[in-house]
Amino acid sequence: MYINPNSIVHSNTLLFLFQAYRNFGSRVKNLKRRLDDLIPSLKEISPIPSPDINAPSPSPDSDIELPGENDNTG
Repeated sequence: MYINPNSIVHSNTLLFLFQAYRNFGSRVKNLKRRLDDLIPSLKEISPIPSPDINAPSPSPDSDIELPGENDNTG
């Protein structure tokens, strides 16, 4: 029985690709699991506070002064 050497190389390449994709998939799953575990703790320590629910919304007629707006330095 003759075994074509190219078919062995081809099957080794397929096995290599299969293992690479499987390893990549498991790494992605592990990273997602770790990020999902971190999300609740990140929400607790957010540096940007949520606005008060009773805060007034700006109206189209209101003029908001921005920092440096009255500065006439150029």
